[in-house]
Amino acid sequence: SRSDWLSALAWMAAFFLLLWLLGALVAVPLFALAYLRAAARGSLVLAGAYALASWLFIYGLFDRALRVPLPAGVLFVS
Repeated sequence: SRSDWLSALAWMAAFFLLLWLLGALVAVPLFALAYLRAAARGSLVLAGAYALASWLFIYGLFDRALRVPLPAGVLFVS
């Protein structure tokens, strides 16, 4: 339905805004936590576990294993 599409587009826009503002290492787990709590109605423990797992995955793969420099986001750039 139209409201489902608008909701999905709003969540995607929020993700990319967070990515731009905060950078990937902060935005991905924060978004996972927010989405799983708000949209999926998940428990706080489960959402926190997914957020931690997503941070470990991004940090471990991109920062440590592949040594890809992830941008910090515009709020953290001095």
